[in-house]
Amino acid sequence: IMQLLKKRKARYMITFIESIEMLNEIKPSSNRMLRFFTQQMTYGNMLKNYSLRDIQQCTDINMRYVMNAIKELCDIDAIRYYEEKNRRTYMVNPIYFYKGTIKKVFFSTKEYDKLPKRDFNLKIIKENKYELD
Repeated sequence: IMQLLKKRKARYMITFIESIEMLNEIKPSSNRMLRFFTQQMTYGNMLKNYSLRDIQQCTDINMRYVMNAIKELCDIDAIRYYEEKNRRTYMVNPIYFYKGTIKKVFFSTKEYDKLPKRDFNLKIIKENKYELD
């Protein structure tokens, strides 16, 4: 572990075992959407300034399936997002997938907890009053 932490510029894409089990349980459109999110996310698991139309055009998925996939992923807490002027900033749950350095995985988990948790109808279940750093 110390050797991993000593590497200064080492960046990783980590997939946890629970995420593989979760991928087997979700619908194919949700699976494809989650793969898109994990491919496009920056270090720290963020996807900034995406509209639903942008996602639909990038994935070539019908808009109805895009919405249903986002609902399912929010319901199982695989992603969270907040909106600003019809643009969304998404974050993939670092408990399932993580992209970045080993040292910052815990920081990303705290950042993820700051985002509003949503149910299947995209209504906010739990909202924290914190701003993302």
